[in-house]
Amino acid sequence: MSKFELRCRECGKSYGNIPQSICHECFSPLEVFYDYEAIRPSFTRERIAQGPASMWRYSDLCRYPMVTNQPSPLVLLRC
Repeated sequence: MSKFELRCRECGKSYGNIPQSICHECFSPLEVFYDYEAIRPSFTRERIAQGPASMWRYSDLCRYPMVTNQPSPLVLLRC
């Protein structure tokens, strides 16, 4: 698993890091599951405190790779 993946809340099917919101098998919502051991070295209290005084201090938890040619809403908000 990478640092995070999308997984179905009901049936547990994993969808990796592709941006979608529902499971194609059971139509339940997908949730983000983090690999805390992988993010622990880079996601520290000190690093969070050094970030901006807004929700963007947690942006490391929100990133996902681009899999389409369309810009991400997160990228548009940060520009």
